[in-house]
Amino acid sequence: MPNKGLKVLVLNTNLYNVPDNLTSNIEDPCGQFTWMERELKKAERAGTKVLVAAHIPPGYFERFVVSPFYNEIHNKKYINLLNDYGDVILAHVYGHTHTDSFRLFRTDENDEVKSIAFIAPSVTPWLHSGGVNPSIRLYGYEPYESHITDFWQYFLNLTEINEHLNTQVSTQKIIPETDENLLAEKSRMYRSWASRPIQEIEPYLDSSNELEVLDYRNKEKKAGDLKAHKRSRRSEGPGWKLLYRATDFYNVPSLKNEYMHSVYKRLKTDEDFFGQFYGYNTGGYVFETCDSKCKREHICAMGHLHNRDMEACLNQSISTEVSNYNIGKSLPSNATEVVSENQGSDIVKLLTVEQSTNKNTHVITVVCSIVFVFCAALIALFMIHPRNKYRVLRSNWRHSYEPIEGNVL
Repeated sequence: MPNKGLKVLVLNTNLYNVPDNLTSNIEDPCGQFTWMERELKKAERAGTKVLVAAHIPPGYFERFVVSPFYNEIHNKKYINLLNDYGDVILAHVYGHTHTDSFRLFRTDENDEVKSIAFIAPSVTPWLHSGGVNPSIRLYGYEPYESHITDFWQYFLNLTEINEHLNTQVSTQKIIPETDENLLAEKSRMYRSWASRPIQEIEPYLDSSNELEVLDYRNKEKKAGDLKAHKRSRRSEGPGWKLLYRATDFYNVPSLKNEYMHSVYKRLKTDEDFFGQFYGYNTGGYVFETCDSKCKREHICAMGHLHNRDMEACLNQSISTEVSNYNIGKSLPSNATEVVSENQGSDIVKLLTVEQSTNKNTHVITVVCSIVFVFCAALIALFMIHPRNKYRVLRSNWRHSYEPIEGNVL
């Protein structure tokens, strides 16, 4: 049955965040749960779909699973409430993590997926470790559909921009050539490129609507002028590019619940697919490899939102939860294209892990122990040697070091 419209439910999930000491012991901070349920009931009666929008998602961060985002009482109530009205929810959209991922809202009884939460990466390149390429996401939604149909993920390649900046600045004459002037010029050029319109908007373009899409602020410009303007801006330097289109990368016709559930299952078993997914997690900038533990944390965070479920998933053997995963030693074909075309020399090869890690760890431990014992023995010999000017003097079980005057026998 087609829905009769769309309602956007914007939530303040910062109220449930663990560091918020003011709300940690309040069952329903600001009465938001009560309000949420009332609005969801209205949508259910009216036959409308609800898009849930918030900053912090429930569950855990896939790159730091030590602590959940929400207090446990809030996390459980939030998930259960939205699962109860899963048939009403179009999708969830979140941010906060600065990374690209998704979450499954599913029931414990029969593993039914009630709704999908999409987590979009950030414009800022900051991450608690490493970094990300600045990213912008464009969602696709058709009227009277019950799900998000697609999304296009764009990114700004900082490696490419920095290389271009260095080339451009080095060829310009800045008088006087001080560090301050060079920095100011790089900053001006960066702002110019970062503010350029997204180049890859072809999915929404055709001959009938090209004018409106390309420049909705100035209806008087002709399409030809806009195309010329677009070409001239491209010649100035690097800008926003399409990293991937969701339905193409996931190989699904749309982003319905059942299709995203199949994507989740495929990520568990398809090494190349997960390798590329991991590369997209940080906007195409890969700064560290991902071993089997890393993959398990990503998979568990995506599919287990309740605290106890997450703990159980992390404690499972790799063979049961992550299909005895060994990171692939070669890049997937599409990932290779992203690396060679978009990221340059700063992207390391994706997910290369030596299979002899455990054996090497034992060897390193033994060597370090031997070196430690050897150094301790040298220090002891030095302290008791008769030619040492500093003897250890014991007094009331305290150690003091005093020089000994005169000749040392």
